[in-house]
Parts: sequence; C-alpha cells; structure tokens
Amino acid sequence: MYTLENIFYSFQKPVLDNVSLNIPAGKFIGIAGPNGSGKTTLLRLLSGFYAPQQGRVLLDGRSLADWRPRERARKVAVVTQLNALNPQFKAGDMIALGRAPHRRWFWQRPSAAEKALLNKIAADLQLKALLDRRLKTLSGGETQRVVIARALTQDTPALLLDEPVNHLDIHHQLEILRYLKNLAAGGRTIVAVLHDLRLACRFCEQLLVLDGGKVVAGAPEEQLHSGLLAKVFGLPQNDFASLAGLN
Repeated sequence: MYTLENIFYSFQKPVLDNVSLNIPAGKFIGIAGPNGSGKTTLLRLLSGFYAPQQGRVLLDGRSLADWRPRERARKVAVVTQLNALNPQFKAGDMIALGRAPHRRWFWQRPSAAEKALLNKIAADLQLKALLDRRLKTLSGGETQRVVIARALTQDTPALLLDEPVNHLDIHHQLEILRYLKNLAAGGRTIVAVLHDLRLACRFCEQLLVLDGGKVVAGAPEEQLHSGLLAKVFGLPQNDFASLAGLN
C-alpha cells in the first residue's frame, strides 16, 4: 500500500535518513524507538501532513503529494497524539465528523448506513453511553476512544495512529489493540506508534524500529529476544529483558 523511497527529513539534524521501505496492505505495523527517534515524523509523512525533504512517499503506487486532501481523507484516517477538540461538542457529534470526507456538504444529514456504522463503532468501543455527553465531561481515556472512533467512522483502507492507547487503562488498551488487529485481519492497513514493546510485539505483525535515522524491520518476537531493542534503547540486555517481561 505504501512505498517510501529514499526518504530524508531533518529538524536541524536528520531525523529520517535515506529510509526506504514497503508497508503492504492488510497488515498491523508497529513503529517503535526512543524519544526523538522520528516515530511521529514517519507517521506524519505517511499521512501527508509532512512532505519529505528528499525522496517520495507513494500510496498505492501514486505520489502522496498528488492526492487531493479530500481524496486522501477517504483513503487514510489519522489519530494524532494531540487533538484540538471543542469541549462543547457531544461525543456522538465528534464521532460523526469522521464521515465529513464522504459527504457533499459538511452539515449533510447522515444516511441510514452512516448511522448504522456510527452505532456499530460506538458499541464496539463501548461508547454508547457517552454519545450524548459533552467532551468536557469525559475522562482522558474516554476522549481518546472517541477520537479513535471518529477515525474508524471515516471508514478508510488505512489507519495511522500515534500512541493510540497511551491514555487508556489496560482493559481498554487490550480491547483497542485486539480491535485493530481484527481490522488488519479483515484487510485494513494499520500503522501505529506504540511505546509498550510488549503490546507491540503481541499485536503487531511487523515492528519498524527507528534508530539513528534508520529503520530496522523484522518479526516483533524475534526483535524482542535478539538484543536489537535493548541496543536501540541503550539498555543492557538483562535489564531490557526484565522490563520487557522476558525473565
């Protein structure tokens, strides 16, 4: 689905340096690495929010720069770390905004099919009881699930998520990651930045590890035990194994 060709991106110093990789359709791909290693930058390049300073990002064989915003929004949904949300919005209205790229007019009445989709996603993410509540009354975890639901309501072939389970309790972390894994099994492309390596290795089919501007790809379970991640995070293997629950 995605192809990155010789990508370079710098903030005074290189963050991504000559990165080339393929992200196939229908996979759950995790992105990991130390703070400042370029995880969010990579996700923003995939979303089209950033344009590469060198190289190309291709979506379905076509340069991402050539996609019109609405066209791209029908193909790729994004969940960012920081969301500017109107606290007066009701949760249900916020989730329904995911349908905006598919509508001719912004305030067009939702169709029966759109209502059914919204209700299904709200039920799947355990949000039915929150739909009529204003965002200002929700907890951080509840708000995060609303933001994820909005992206899911966009109903795109690809979903990009930056630390999607960061504000969630362990129950909802597992529920969301299982949900995303099932979406990938059904053909959706999921790319997520995840800080918890145990969760990343449990749910992701491939883990892209960023280190020194480069990307190391491989099977998550192999990377967890190989010593690569310990090296990337600057930890002795015994310490890393203990933190990662390998001991």
